[in-house]
Amino acid sequence: MERVPRYSPYELRKARLEAGLTLDDMKEALGLKSKGRISEWENGLRYPSLKNLYKLAALYKIPEAQLFWDLRQEAVQEIDAWFKKVEKRKQRNALEKNNPP
Repeated sequence: MERVPRYSPYELRKARLEAGLTLDDMKEALGLKSKGRISEWENGLRYPSLKNLYKLAALYKIPEAQLFWDLRQEAVQEIDAWFKKVEKRKQRNALEKNNPP
């Protein structure tokens, strides 16, 4: 089972537009048969391969991480919430240790 890379469709479209490239330009640059494939990527309907994500970043002259910005933000929020939960657990355990029943 192939793992599907997650990326931000919004960042993908934004980067293409900022680079001044059309869907036809992308089709030609990536050697695709249809520009509809890129549109599907930008709308989150299909996933580009990891190799194509790297090609897109190179075409747009942006760091690869920019295409994953939304996902990074989501991950940071999840980790922050986890740290808060762990800290509460540590505080509760410390209280229980200092105040046994």
